[in-house]
Amino acid sequence: MIRETPEERAKRRRQRARFDEVAAVYDRTRSGYPTEIVDRLLATAGLARRSAVLEIGCGTGQLTEELARRDLDVTAIDLAPSMVFAARERLADLQVDLRVGAFEEFDPGGSRYDAIVSATAFHWIDPEVAWTKSADLLAPDGWIAILSTAERYDEPFAGRFRDQWIRYSDDGGAWASATPPTLPEVIAASGRFGEAVTVTHHERREVDVEVVVALEQTRATFLSYDEETRSRFVEDLRRLLTGAAAVALTQETTLTMAPRRS
Repeated sequence: MIRETPEERAKRRRQRARFDEVAAVYDRTRSGYPTEIVDRLLATAGLARRSAVLEIGCGTGQLTEELARRDLDVTAIDLAPSMVFAARERLADLQVDLRVGAFEEFDPGGSRYDAIVSATAFHWIDPEVAWTKSADLLAPDGWIAILSTAERYDEPFAGRFRDQWIRYSDDGGAWASATPPTLPEVIAASGRFGEAVTVTHHERREVDVEVVVALEQTRATFLSYDEETRSRFVEDLRRLLTGAAAVALTQETTLTMAPRRS
């Protein structure tokens, strides 16, 4: 289990609450999840029509929609009321149980799930709760599925932008050289799940400069800055992008899954 200091916990909880500020921009700029990845998730977990799925951190419902359109019985939760509001608009024609709240306080009312899914959100859960509660809420043959997606910008912009993040970092950029445990290692260390399987999907994209500028303002670290620092960060980013109409990148989406240990 990952251990946190009180300061680290307070920072994580402050940052995860900030997404309530940016639901509309988040929905417009964040990419969804590839069909191939969602299909692999369903096949690996053996999900079929009416299988019960709990999604943690549903955001504006990008993955939720993919799951609901496959006739799964989806319950989706998110801390941010504005995110859930946006998800309700997106999913108006679908049957989804959407709730505002933290997973730490989530009450399933006796339900058990065939799969627990979380897309670019599971790392915001208190680590002493994340794996144990997930395992307790799964059916005996249930699976946990953690998705992540990241924009891997091409050079030379990637290196220059990384340097900018380091300059603005409150830890001097220590994160840039850190080697945290991999997700399969964390899952194994929990003792509650079997061997993890991982699949990664890559897609080449070109993104309009204004979309990049908006996208980078939805990052948790950026949202933790004060208004003056945010303004300076955006100005510096625009300088890096001077003369460009679009930015080339690889959209990297990773799915890591593990079965509940009996």
